[in-house]
Amino acid sequence: MTAFSSRHNLGRTTNDGAGAHTHEGGAGVTVQFDPRTGLLRLDGGTFLDLADSAAGHRPCSPERLEALSHAGVLVDGRPHSSLGTVLSAVVAPRAQLTLTLASEAGVHVHQGWLACATGLLVDLGDATYELRTVATDDVSGAVMGLAGLEPRPGLASEGAVVAEETLEDLAAPTREARRRGAAALVAAASPDWAAWAACVAAGLWTFAVVDAFWATRFGSLADRRVAVLDTPAGVALVDPAEDDLRLVPTTADDVRRLVAGLVPTALEVSGT
Repeated sequence: MTAFSSRHNLGRTTNDGAGAHTHEGGAGVTVQFDPRTGLLRLDGGTFLDLADSAAGHRPCSPERLEALSHAGVLVDGRPHSSLGTVLSAVVAPRAQLTLTLASEAGVHVHQGWLACATGLLVDLGDATYELRTVATDDVSGAVMGLAGLEPRPGLASEGAVVAEETLEDLAAPTREARRRGAAALVAAASPDWAAWAACVAAGLWTFAVVDAFWATRFGSLADRRVAVLDTPAGVALVDPAEDDLRLVPTTADDVRRLVAGLVPTALEVSGT
């Protein structure tokens, strides 16, 4: 199964929180920051500028520099102390993670940078993002929460063979393609999965794809993936068999363990 591309749209938010500082500039520049908690909400372009500036690659654009300074994210040109840990993870991760969540309603892409702590950029669905700090040991819990994965009824052992094109359709940016993928799933499901197929046909499904990738000590890129189709009637894991892709029964607990296993060990990354 090929990798799904990130689909980010730049926009703005006007939702103020208690104690937060908000700045809204032109061209969709928005920054909302609470220095007490380190909670940061911003548009995608401003996040990229902040990350590049923190890495020393290039300074922020004048407009975004003003927005970040006005909101208190930058103090005398340097990131606020409450953002030190999360920006360190973004700038120098040992691995990166992408969570693609597709449903009848749309596609959201969340990103993570794993280090001593994990920086998690959450797609809020309104063209803004929230930068969160998550304990790396609890990345699987954060993924489960974002995906809404919880205990479901068990599915019968017999599943279905699915085409890669079907899974690509499920994560496509257009509703028409996602509905086409859902219809193909319904047609492929075994009779034992009738309740599951009925949920998919009704639009009650979420396709969650978690990708972890990192540079090895040999300079090559390594990766691991977990992909599941969740419905109120049960959870199916995408099993990449040798000749085809199969949907097999799984549980929320099993998915949590599989996601935890995506995080590379120190030996895999550095050889020590």
